[in-house]
Amino acid sequence: MLSSYLDNWRWYLKDLGNTFLNIVSKATRDFVRLHSTEGLLTSVQADISMTIDIQEDYDLSFTTLQDLRHLEQKVIPLRASFQANLEIVQVLEATNKEFQNAGFYTEEEAVEQTDCLRLFVSQLRGHLLSVKILEKRIQGVVFLVRPSFSPHYTFKGSNDCS
Repeated sequence: MLSSYLDNWRWYLKDLGNTFLNIVSKATRDFVRLHSTEGLLTSVQADISMTIDIQEDYDLSFTTLQDLRHLEQKVIPLRASFQANLEIVQVLEATNKEFQNAGFYTEEEAVEQTDCLRLFVSQLRGHLLSVKILEKRIQGVVFLVRPSFSPHYTFKGSNDCS
């Protein structure tokens, strides 16, 4: 049961990552297009255009910020969920050791159970790491896109009080 559950999360996290990349890609493309005189920019022009105050592009920054907030609301609860599941699997590992010591399992069964539980722990730690990285990436883009019309906006996972 845990193996199919954890594998499905992998695809969901991949989809969230792709959603993030699509939001950033679209925002970057739109921003450069809005500041390009001929549609094609040299790398120097692109660097300069990316330093233009985002305030000029209210609609672009608001839409991007709104998309990122929606994604943020999907990502934030995942950390707690994966952490709770990791703790459950760790309790199962401890219980498995107790059952093995009590003689409820043969040596082969105990090794098989231990290997499966270690795999689950590894998968959950990987999922947790993916969520933490995605949170930081969202936070970084929100910081860059955060328009001046909303100076008190902060990423919900952030300790930033600005």
